[in-house]
Amino acid sequence: MGLESTLGRIRSIDLVGVLLPGLVVVGSFSFNWAAWHARSDAALWQLLDRHLHSEPKWYPALLVLILSYLAGSVIRSLPVSVVDNWTGQLGRACISLFARVTSAQGASEQKPSRVRLLYAAEFPYCPMLESFREELVKSGSLDGSRPIPSARGGDYYHHAAFDYWKTFVAQGSPALTLRLQEHEGRARMFYGLFWATSFCVAASTFAFCHVCLLVTTWVLGVSVASFVVFALQLRHVRGQEARQVYCAFVVLCQLKPHDGESVGGVDAEDKGGVDAEDKGGD
Repeated sequence: MGLESTLGRIRSIDLVGVLLPGLVVVGSFSFNWAAWHARSDAALWQLLDRHLHSEPKWYPALLVLILSYLAGSVIRSLPVSVVDNWTGQLGRACISLFARVTSAQGASEQKPSRVRLLYAAEFPYCPMLESFREELVKSGSLDGSRPIPSARGGDYYHHAAFDYWKTFVAQGSPALTLRLQEHEGRARMFYGLFWATSFCVAASTFAFCHVCLLVTTWVLGVSVASFVVFALQLRHVRGQEARQVYCAFVVLCQLKPHDGESVGGVDAEDKGGVDAEDKGGD
């Protein structure tokens, strides 16, 4: 009964957001340690072949799982805002450079794209959410006669409001909460694999510098490519999560408006400095 209860608490988010990044880190460090110990490609393949064809034992696999879970838990404890802010600064620099190049070529001023809005501010990317909200109103998907909560506010409001949106959705629609958990799991997976691949790059670089083998060269190349991919896609994945959470929150507010003018705990007129004319924290 105790084992069933423990296994029942293991969610897919724990597997893809904690265990998977930990497996990547443990596997990378183990392989690069084996390469450093073998000192040659032939010796490395012989070492791997000997371990793969040996009699299977359960305690090495259990040890790998425990170490992977611990490594994944450490990665999960790292602040995601550090990575998000870094990718945001890099993205804004690239967008600014691209804008200068296009303006120098005489290109006309256009409406900010979704990508530019995504990199215009930090999580939960309120300029993108405000644009998304305006599109819903113009398309008639939302009832404009009812108050619609704004996504603007100060820095503290941004993070506090996002947590409130998730809590509001969880209270109002468990089915929507399950759908949002899929986006949360994918965001955690990308965040965890970003850190995992960064550790892989460090371990592969160490092995490549000390033992320049053909295998370590390939592993270093794959690690760098994986790191770049997850770094480029992390903000897009988190943007999808923020957009889905905000959309679910707005829809529930439309279906279940509070008494008076207050919607979802946020007044549409301006209570606490959260209306469209707010200063903003970006």
